[in-house]
Amino acid sequence: MKPKPPSFLIAPATMQALITRITEATSLAELQAIVADIPHKTGVQNIVYHYLGQQPDGASETPRGLTTYADEWVTHYIAKGYVHYDPVIRRAETSLVPFDWGELSIDGDDQKKLFKEATDFNLGATGLSMPVRGLGGAKALFTITSEYAKAFSGPIRIDYLREYQVLGVYVHEAYMRLTGLMKAEHQHLSQAELASLKLAADGLPGPVIAQKLKLPESVVRLYIRLARHKLFVADTSAAIEKARALGLI
Repeated sequence: MKPKPPSFLIAPATMQALITRITEATSLAELQAIVADIPHKTGVQNIVYHYLGQQPDGASETPRGLTTYADEWVTHYIAKGYVHYDPVIRRAETSLVPFDWGELSIDGDDQKKLFKEATDFNLGATGLSMPVRGLGGAKALFTITSEYAKAFSGPIRIDYLREYQVLGVYVHEAYMRLTGLMKAEHQHLSQAELASLKLAADGLPGPVIAQKLKLPESVVRLYIRLARHKLFVADTSAAIEKARALGLI
């Protein structure tokens, strides 16, 4: 009998700490270190962030992603040109819907060879990939993998998507900011940040906002703090005023 997969749900305090670190990262190297720490904090086997948009001229040396995969695999993947027929990438380029690798159609000898070699490199028995769309339509893919083939199957998949899509969006925003693909002043507020700020603008206290959004109060405080950070203001009142002036709430 195969062992039951463990839970990869993220504790609220861990999520808060990760989002804070991602948002405050000042270099790609620091962001890579944070991504490398996610498996240790959550139990997933690997994390992959892959930027799918166009890079500006002169940015050819900028890494197109962040990952916990072994350097040997990354070098092999690039050398073989697997990106051109990787079914995970192909699916992400044409769909906004998250998908389990078990849903993919593996067609042709090249794709079969890719997945066999991925298995040899112990990347994970399965993956859950989440397409990300950022400001201006910039595309990316955020993936978690597990050594358990059915790790992301069943009702719990919804919970995984809710939590890891949040991380994916923040990693994407940080990557765009740190590579200069998105200027800091153009950072947009996430839906959760806007919702928290709007309820604060309505005069609701933190515990009530948390109850309405079905979130821990500590996470609501985090979202409001991130909103202040992105709006370049020092306090919540100023964030509310600026958000109203910009037509955000």
